[in-house]
Amino acid sequence: MTIIAEKFNYNKDYLARLFKQHTSMGPLEYIHSIRVTKAKELLTRTALSVREIATETGFTDDKYFMRLFRKYENMTPTQYRNAYHKTFMNND
Repeated sequence: MTIIAEKFNYNKDYLARLFKQHTSMGPLEYIHSIRVTKAKELLTRTALSVREIATETGFTDDKYFMRLFRKYENMTPTQYRNAYHKTFMNND
């Protein structure tokens, strides 16, 4: 946020408040939600490992990725993948 604020000559705290006003979430929370959404897509459409998906979605620590994923989805990435396959793959 600091780099963006400097680029447009804004105070970073003001810019963060403005961002939250328009998106109903802070900048970091917004980025995390985008990354988790992309991870969900990769979990259901690829055979990539959880570690590879963590890397692919911008996380350098796969354990942190798994904790964050659980926070947003109330299940681990592996549980999400398994639940998706049980729900959608058996409905043919």
